[in-house]
Amino acid sequence: MSIRQFLTMTLVCSWFCFITLGCGQRQDDSDGLVHNVPQDFETIQQAMEAAEDGDTIVLAAGEYEEIVDFGQKSVTIRGEDPKDPAVVASTILLGNSQVVLFAGGEGTLSGVTVRGGSTGSDGAGIHVGSGSSVTIERSVVEGNEAARFGGGVFLEEGAFVELLDNVFENNSASSGGAVYLSGETSSAHLEGNTFTGNEASDGSVIYARRGAAVVIRDNVVTGNAGRGGLIVLLEESTGEITNNEINDNDVALGGPIAVRSGSSARIEENEFIDNVAQGDYTGGAITVEGDSEAFIEKNVISGNSATWGGGVVVMSSVVDIAGNTITENDGGVFGGAILVRGESVVSIKGNAIERNLVTDSGGGIYITSAGNAVVEIRDNEISDNVTGLYHGGGISVFTGTGLSLTIADNDISGNSAGLTEEHQGRGGGVYLGAGGTRFFGNTMSGNEAYQWGGGVFVDDDAELRDGEGVELPRVNSPPGTMPENTFSENTHGDDQFGGADVFFRESAR
Repeated sequence: MSIRQFLTMTLVCSWFCFITLGCGQRQDDSDGLVHNVPQDFETIQQAMEAAEDGDTIVLAAGEYEEIVDFGQKSVTIRGEDPKDPAVVASTILLGNSQVVLFAGGEGTLSGVTVRGGSTGSDGAGIHVGSGSSVTIERSVVEGNEAARFGGGVFLEEGAFVELLDNVFENNSASSGGAVYLSGETSSAHLEGNTFTGNEASDGSVIYARRGAAVVIRDNVVTGNAGRGGLIVLLEESTGEITNNEINDNDVALGGPIAVRSGSSARIEENEFIDNVAQGDYTGGAITVEGDSEAFIEKNVISGNSATWGGGVVVMSSVVDIAGNTITENDGGVFGGAILVRGESVVSIKGNAIERNLVTDSGGGIYITSAGNAVVEIRDNEISDNVTGLYHGGGISVFTGTGLSLTIADNDISGNSAGLTEEHQGRGGGVYLGAGGTRFFGNTMSGNEAYQWGGGVFVDDDAELRDGEGVELPRVNSPPGTMPENTFSENTHGDDQFGGADVFFRESAR
């Protein structure tokens, strides 16, 4: 046989194999082979059985009503054009039980719609088993329902998932409506996703527990509802939550972000706008509680509303709140912008806290039941905050035996307290009801109280101290007795005892 005859026969055999047997799959940019469904294989699972690690399965547009089981294979399944939303919407993995399963390996799912999964256990849409390292990208995960955990995506312990540029819509579960992480060796990176219409009794969007780790960056979270928080870190879990838009959600008992039970989070450069939170001590944007830690920096927190705590709520935790814009929040009863409770260590520094309101006390900041807490309020702009009924338009300290409080170098201006005859508010700028407060370097101007202390009101159980911690004379006066602060144009309704700038309660007896 000549060389020409040999080459001709080889080419003919290869062509015959490709046409009749589907065994000459084209290669794409990867090293593996490409298996086309339904051209080469009738079902996805048939293609998966034939595929080896590194191969790609390409799905034509259509509905595929089957369980897609990656097993432990490192295979990619994708639609024909993951960058075209119309193609993604028409390439549907349709479930009547769980839809997609990973049991190990490094699988990728790209450019498809995962819809209609339902399970009495965990992971209706996508179940990621222990030992898996999975990427889900440019896909839609919608209308999946789990009776327990993870309506959209469920991660077992020891699993990792990267969720990139997906849409999670109308998924539901008891916990983790869209995404659930189940343990200390599970982790997730979420970037560029949109979450809308997801619901759960706890963690409508993301629920991470038992030491799980999650990075949440550049996502849009809007129009979700439920109880127990939208993004929940629980039981010593960790989170980096950066540059997300978290707007127009409605959630009870936890607010949009809830950091609980020894967990920790960095919450930076996010936007929290027009969220509604219900339930006592539930922040309109962020709740940190139960010996947790959080660093909250450079966020915009505006137009949120809550029963108690319109912006941020801290309870028995260690939290830095720095460089945020916290404006026009409605704190319900207490704490228009920030509410602090319990034995917390809190630094509130360099924030703009403006135009927040409450019906009762603490239009800007409210501190209560803060025995042995350490709170520093420094270098903030605290202005034009309002209490409808009672005390502390800018800052209100209600109770806190053993509280160590520093209020220093702030501009506290234009705040008002209880401007009605029925309720007779006190402390237009600052109301001190308990604890010892170091108070220096502040500018107090244009604050107003209906009854006493347009600038500062000091109750019987509170002490006002200078920058060195020395208690100041309990004498009502303009700023002569407080040379470390500047007072101007503070007013109150009852001036028979003086003290429009600084008023001590016992002087009225």
